[in-house]
Amino acid sequence: MVIGVDGQVTTIVPDVLRPFWVHIKDSRWASWPHRIDTDYCRIEVLEAGEHWKVGFEDQDEVYGEHRPDYDYDEPLLDVLRMDGFLLVTVSDYGGYLAADVYYGDTLLFDRVCGGLFPHWIGYSKTVEISTTDPFTPDPEPGGILGWFATHKFATGLLVIGGITAVGFAIKKYWKK
Repeated sequence: MVIGVDGQVTTIVPDVLRPFWVHIKDSRWASWPHRIDTDYCRIEVLEAGEHWKVGFEDQDEVYGEHRPDYDYDEPLLDVLRMDGFLLVTVSDYGGYLAADVYYGDTLLFDRVCGGLFPHWIGYSKTVEISTTDPFTPDPEPGGILGWFATHKFATGLLVIGGITAVGFAIKKYWKK
């Protein structure tokens, strides 16, 4: 859910924020991802296209020990757009679990947590703005390379079958 500067609610996530996700870790050695375009995330627009509060939930309807409280502060990130970069600050963590914060494949903060011994609260990092959505497969290469890339399993079977057939033919021919 995205809450605009004017208070309007929408489901359209700004492209620059799409790569954010958290990997929640609980005390039972279980873990689960929460992506930005799910019910477990809320984005508040502070300045259109430039400044956002991005909050995640740590509990999960399926995997969590408890039901989510939907206060979106596990963790709460302050994200400011700069020239080709995002400045990401961990503002708060209101839960008792821990979360790894990612931007695409890049781990920004590991084991963010609050409570008596807060970890990463108040710290900032910069990340280069991603131009691709990490959860969308890259476009396939074109031409013959594209064909091999999309048909590599079938191609592998054909190559192995061909080599085997040639091997049998040679073996049969040399016996004569």
